[in-house]
Amino acid sequence: MLRGSIVKGAAVGRVNSAKLQIAGRRAGEAEWADHVQKLAYSRCVDTPNAAAVLFCSNGSAMPFATIPFCRDPDFVNRGDILEQIHQRCSEPADRVALVGLGGVGKSQLAIEFAHRIAAGPADTWVFWVHAGTQARVEEGFTAIAHAVKLAGRNQPKANIPQLVYGWLSNEGNGRWMIILDSADDRDVFYGASSDRERQPLVKYLPQSRNGSIMVTTRDKDLAFRLTGNHRNIIEVGPIQAAAYIQARAPRSSVEGYLAKFREGERYDAGDLRRDGGASNAILTTWQISFNHICSKRPTAADLLSLMSFFENSRTESVPKEGRTQNQFH
Repeated sequence: MLRGSIVKGAAVGRVNSAKLQIAGRRAGEAEWADHVQKLAYSRCVDTPNAAAVLFCSNGSAMPFATIPFCRDPDFVNRGDILEQIHQRCSEPADRVALVGLGGVGKSQLAIEFAHRIAAGPADTWVFWVHAGTQARVEEGFTAIAHAVKLAGRNQPKANIPQLVYGWLSNEGNGRWMIILDSADDRDVFYGASSDRERQPLVKYLPQSRNGSIMVTTRDKDLAFRLTGNHRNIIEVGPIQAAAYIQARAPRSSVEGYLAKFREGERYDAGDLRRDGGASNAILTTWQISFNHICSKRPTAADLLSLMSFFENSRTESVPKEGRTQNQFH
C-alpha cells in the first residue's frame, strides 16, 4: 500500500513537473516572440537572411521585407513623389507606377519607399521582384514562396505563381506590398508563359484589399495596363535629356537625341542599387554631352579630364571614350 502511494505520488510529481516545463517553455517562447517582435519593430533586422528568424511562437512567419538593395544614405527626394506613392498605396488593392527613362531615379524612389515601409510597424510584407524577363519574375515569385514558407513549394510540378497568388489573396496573411522593378517589356506579363499550363503572369497579380503593387517602367502604356488607371501613374521627368535638347535647340531634336542615345547605350557603369540588366539613360546623356564637347571644344574636354584626374571621387563621371588625342593623362 505504502509502495503504491509512493509510486502514484512520483507519477503525479512527474506529470506536474512536465506541465511546469511545458508552461515554462511556452512562456519562454512568448518572451522570445515578444523580443523578436520588438526587434522587428526597431528594424535592427532588415536583410532577407536575418529576417528568417522572425517567426511567432505558433510557427507562422512575421511580416518582413525582402529588399535586395541597401538604403541610400545620400538619397535626395524628388518633390512630393514619395508622398504621392504613399497616398496611392494606402488605398485598398491599389497600384502605382513610376514611369520615366532608365536612370532617372525610378528604382531609387522605389528602394527608398520600400525601406520606409520596412522601417515602420512590422505589419506589412515587402516583396521585391525584378521584372525584366519572365524568368526573373518567376524567380521573384519563388522567393516569395520560400519567404512565407508556402506548403507544396518544393514539389517538382508545383505551380509557384498560383501558390503565391493564393497566399496573397488570403487577407488573413496580413498586409503586403510588391515592387515590380524594371517592368519594361509588356510580353513579360501579357505574353504566353514558357509553361503551357500557366496563364500569363499578369493573372497572378491579385487585387486583394490587403495588398498594393508598385511598378517601375519606361513604358507608359504598360503602366496603364498594370495599374488600370492613369491617376495611378507618376511620371519621373527626364531632367538631363530635356536639358540637353533644350540647350542645343534648334540644332538638336528629340529624334537626334534618341539616335545618339542608342549609339551610346553600350557605355554603362555599375550601380550597387540598380539591377544589372537595366541600362542607365542619365549616364548615356552625360556620354552624349561629353562627346559633343570633344567635337566642339577639345580644350574644354581636356580641362574636364584634368579636373577629373585631380578629383578622384569623380573620376568615373567623365567618360573615357571619345576624348581627344590632346587630352591629359
